Amino acid sequence: SPPPTTPPTRTLAWAPTSLTTKSQLQQNNLNPTSKPLLLLLHRSPTDSYPLHWESTGGGADPSLDDTLLSALCRETVEETGLRVTKVVDLVAVDEWRKALPGGQGEKKVIKWGFLVEVEETNSLKLNPEEHCAFRWADEDEVQCCENR
Repeated sequence: SPPPTTPPTRTLAWAPTSLTTKSQLQQNNLNPTSKPLLLLLHRSPTDSYPLHWESTGGGADPSLDDTLLSALCRETVEETGLRVTKVVDLVAVDEWRKALPGGQGEKKVIKWGFLVEVEETNSLKLNPEEHCAFRWADEDEVQCCENR
């Protein structure tokens, strides 16, 4: 099958080692020496998939993004106010086909998952039209919720 005509979509995960201060960890009842955490965002009650938890993500915009990594950095700032300082690893690639409206065929969708570090800051800046809350969760918490 032919490659997509625009850069693919992706999601993000963060290792908060360079972001989270000791006081922030204590506010979230987390141990400062704990393993990397995933930043989960709570979707706004007025947005699609209301009040669902998700990782940060978005689509690449060919008019703004020269590469997938530039899309990753731009979307991170737009959704959280955080600046990516290091892309640690590509952790997942999912691919599927999505039907186009009006029965006009289908398009290929690719979702890329990255582990990144972000600059240290005291707070996240959420867009209230998209997200109403956030939480740092370790792998065990995420797996527990997936199995409910």
